[in-house]
Amino acid sequence: MNKLFTVSIVGRPNVGKSSLFNRFVGRFEKALTYDRPGVTRDRNYSTAEIDSFDVHNPREIMLVDTGGFFPKGVEGLETADVFFNIMKDQAAVAVEESDVVLFVCDIREGLIHVDRDILHFLRASGKEFYLILNKYDTHKQSGTELEFYGLGVPEDKIIITSTAHGIGIDKVKSEIHRKVLKRVEFNPEVDETEKEIVAKIAILGMPNVGKSTLLNRLLRQSRSLVSNIPGTTVDPVQSDMELFFESEYLSPDEENPKKKIRIVDTAGIRKQKKVKDSVELQSVYRSLRSIQEADVILYVTEMTQPFGKQDKRLIDIALEKGKSVILCVNKSDLFKDKLKDAYWKREWLADLYAKIPWLEFCEIVPLSAKTGDSVKKLKKAMAKTIFIRNRKISTSELNHLVNAMIEHRPLLIKGKRAAPFKVKYASMVRNSPPTVLVFANRSKNIPEHFKTYLKNGIREHFNYENTPVHLIIRSNSDMENKKS
Repeated sequence: MNKLFTVSIVGRPNVGKSSLFNRFVGRFEKALTYDRPGVTRDRNYSTAEIDSFDVHNPREIMLVDTGGFFPKGVEGLETADVFFNIMKDQAAVAVEESDVVLFVCDIREGLIHVDRDILHFLRASGKEFYLILNKYDTHKQSGTELEFYGLGVPEDKIIITSTAHGIGIDKVKSEIHRKVLKRVEFNPEVDETEKEIVAKIAILGMPNVGKSTLLNRLLRQSRSLVSNIPGTTVDPVQSDMELFFESEYLSPDEENPKKKIRIVDTAGIRKQKKVKDSVELQSVYRSLRSIQEADVILYVTEMTQPFGKQDKRLIDIALEKGKSVILCVNKSDLFKDKLKDAYWKREWLADLYAKIPWLEFCEIVPLSAKTGDSVKKLKKAMAKTIFIRNRKISTSELNHLVNAMIEHRPLLIKGKRAAPFKVKYASMVRNSPPTVLVFANRSKNIPEHFKTYLKNGIREHFNYENTPVHLIIRSNSDMENKKS
């Protein structure tokens, strides 16, 4: 797999790294920004298309936003600020992954010792970098940049910017674009299109249930910051990985069993009345948006407290939006001996399903993100779910099933003219999620229990495990009203 040209953004806390990231990405809500040091904690990844150097030759890059960077760590901080000591490792990994580094400083505050420490670190890494002097918001600041020129950074590697007002951003993009084109010219094969991403996965759940540990376990690397402090993950943390698909989930002409998926670790979502901090409110918004963008949700709980009201609500949101859901019950290592007893495990699962009967079609995977137990089983469930979710069903098969179901349980629609519900045809109008259009003689006053009956029958017959089925009922009158 060819690696996208990667640009990481580093610097001490609160110098405008995330704002610069957002300027590149073009979606101003992508990275969390707030006037408080240490808001960005993990490495936040996104792709961005740039064409500033040559509008006829745009290129896509991978952009990495990092947390506030203290190369030498910080001593004597209380628990609330211990992240400053562990975020340095995240920034160091980001630099190692990068082709070019954007080192951001605050021109208003001037040059301080932490900036010098980061500069020494970057020089020692051997990575090419640009010095970005940010927060130049007015011409009254003219001359404040002079002390930075004494650092020995070549003048063509220093760019003055204001992310708030867009000053200098095009110059930064142009420099990066030029670098990308130069690399492609030197090695054209590097620019080949990446393997197609077949699915997007979001890891969801309450705070401190092991979501970040599970992401790191799936990726087999320390991609997401982990601590025992609830709320460690604030921004969604995105990575790509290859997932193995068994032969039964491949088409006859496919030879490579490995397919690329995109996986996102989201912030833990608490009950709304407990969410008071504006930073946490933004992180909750991003987690909910990650649900919208995902195909499959890995919903993580823990064996000591499998499900609460908030868990049920979040899963309902995912299902309402047509997302497939796999239930990951973490920390099985705490029940290792009991899980060896097949009878205990069977009874435990039966009891759990009895508490969540509306999720009987969703697979429950007891696992330990810490030790890796049953993570292989989870990967198989992910591959199976992606395959099932994207499967297409023929119109003839659907018509045969739906008509058989209605014949088995006829519906008499009450009203001025009582009439039996009859289907003219049924068709699958889309997959991922599977969406079935039923064209019938009536579309109004169809009871919800009957719609549920049809959806459940379609899901069970075609084995849409972990996946909700959406149903649309239309009639001639709907078409006539639409024309008028």
